[in-house]
Amino acid sequence: MYLVSIYFDEQTDKRIRQYINQIARRSGNTYMIDGNIPPHITISAFETNRESEAIALLEQRLSNFKQGTLQWAGVG
Repeated sequence: MYLVSIYFDEQTDKRIRQYINQIARRSGNTYMIDGNIPPHITISAFETNRESEAIALLEQRLSNFKQGTLQWAGVG
């Protein structure tokens, strides 16, 4: 399984981890904490036997991405 994910700057990561900790305390669901899973957004998940082709395709597509700012409207 291959995943393409977006990670956050240090300040945003810290803030989201605080939310994760609050949710874990209130719900008892500690999956993210137990697995040491950092806050992220997965934008693609796929399986392939042709790893080099997947990497080449991803490298072609990366030029279409622009750096910018995300604004959170809610947590879901």
